[in-house]
Amino acid sequence: MAELIRATRDVSTMAVPVSGSRTPPWDLLLVCVAVYLASSIGRVHQLFPILNLFRPALLATVLAVGLYLLQQYGRRRIGLLR
Repeated sequence: MAELIRATRDVSTMAVPVSGSRTPPWDLLLVCVAVYLASSIGRVHQLFPILNLFRPALLATVLAVGLYLLQQYGRRRIGLLR
């Protein structure tokens, strides 16, 4: 029984989050990808017919490709695709 309590204590101390790790904020390219997923997989545009006028999947795709080509820094360089 004492071994079980000791093992439980060891596991609970391992689950403490690191204080210095933060997720980077969302940028416009990630927003375009989220809009594309919501419209193509989630079919949000079918729930709100007014969105069909804007063609959200096509608009998000064109905007995302354009932003990817314009923002060539860090992990988003085209050279890393080869």
